[in-house]
Amino acid sequence: MRFEKVFNVGLHRTGTKSVHELLLRSDVKSVHWPVLCNGVNYEDPIAGRESDRPFVAATLAPLIEDIAAVSDVPIPALYDLLDAAYPNSGFIAIYRSPFDWVRSVRSHVNTRDLHPFERVQYWRYLPGQPTSLREVDDATLYAMFLTHYRDILSFFRDRNTLLFLDLQEPNLGEKVCEFLDLPATDLRNIDVSLRIM
Repeated sequence: MRFEKVFNVGLHRTGTKSVHELLLRSDVKSVHWPVLCNGVNYEDPIAGRESDRPFVAATLAPLIEDIAAVSDVPIPALYDLLDAAYPNSGFIAIYRSPFDWVRSVRSHVNTRDLHPFERVQYWRYLPGQPTSLREVDDATLYAMFLTHYRDILSFFRDRNTLLFLDLQEPNLGEKVCEFLDLPATDLRNIDVSLRIM
């Protein structure tokens, strides 16, 4: 693989599970939504400190040291810290229509309270620190989504360590594999919980 570490920094509900599954099929040690891995709960210790991004990144460090790729919340909110902490890392950001994203997020989160890792992602952009998306209107979510991708593109400008793709692009899997210097494989539409294998 071209990079020592790979971070999928697209917001959740942007194909993160599908990319994770592609990496597993490519024999890349990967974890999606790093809550419980190898018997260690990485989410509980950050409860109450969701806006302390350096603490969240440090809490995840033992897991990141042990794997090659990680995706989903809270990774998108930590891209700048991860870039500084892990030189020679590659970053993937898959974009989708913000209207489709808001519909998907509303369906996925529904009316429940946000989990601590989700709060890390949302609180980076929403200063009111909502505990659920019931408190957030669609216009605010659209703005958050667009701000995230604008900031990523600005941060990685003029560098070759970010792959930015649209979820609707043809041959998405092959493009991810080419970026990572892996044998070409297809990207499947996956919408189930996957864990490290």
